[in-house]
Amino acid sequence: MPRTFTYTLLSLTLVLFLAACDTSGANDEPTAALEGEWSGVSFRLSSFLDLKQQGDAIAGTLRIAGVFPNGRPLDGEIDDFGRFRWTVLNGCETWTGTFLLDDEGNMLEGTINVEGDNCARPTSAVDPTVSFTRNLPAETLPVE
Repeated sequence: MPRTFTYTLLSLTLVLFLAACDTSGANDEPTAALEGEWSGVSFRLSSFLDLKQQGDAIAGTLRIAGVFPNGRPLDGEIDDFGRFRWTVLNGCETWTGTFLLDDEGNMLEGTINVEGDNCARPTSAVDPTVSFTRNLPAETLPVE
């Protein structure tokens, strides 16, 4: 086989391989759309999320009746597996959560963990069955 043909074939193979690996035109859409208001129950208390989203980064507020009714800042992200992982600091406690969005995009389900190892009275709690439902604007609700 002529040497020129071999080099051409190798060059073409390399170009095709690099084109297949190129991610510069990859979809920059977030893994899940979570922006908006959500309501649910955690630790048997009425709970609310108000989320803002930029790509896979999430910021917002978590309010839990009787715990922090005025809300606490929430910071989180959507990981490569589509899980929404977040953290809220409440004094000496660290609240963390991991939620998954359902296929319709209207329900978050997961767990919340509370750790207060640095508190005067160390605390630890888990709510393994948390769910939040997206609050839809009135104009999107079905009319009966």
